[in-house]
Amino acid sequence: MVRELKLAKLNDEQMMRFHIKKKQLESAFRNDCETYAVVTRALLAKDESLQFGLKMALLENMEDLYKKMMQRVDDQLDALLVMA
Repeated sequence: MVRELKLAKLNDEQMMRFHIKKKQLESAFRNDCETYAVVTRALLAKDESLQFGLKMALLENMEDLYKKMMQRVDDQLDALLVMA
């Protein structure tokens, strides 16, 4: 809700800059997730007994990555508002 209120304060140029940066952050997040998945699959191919522990660790790391990405999105939004 707070993010939406902040977004409403942006002018067209700021909104465009925000969306470009957000897409970059989302792309980096997707790439990180894909890297984690490849590494996890490689580890499981070597030792299937790691499955439960790796699955839990992977889920926790994905959640952490998502939170960091959203924090960066919010930081970018705040920076644009300061520039206004």
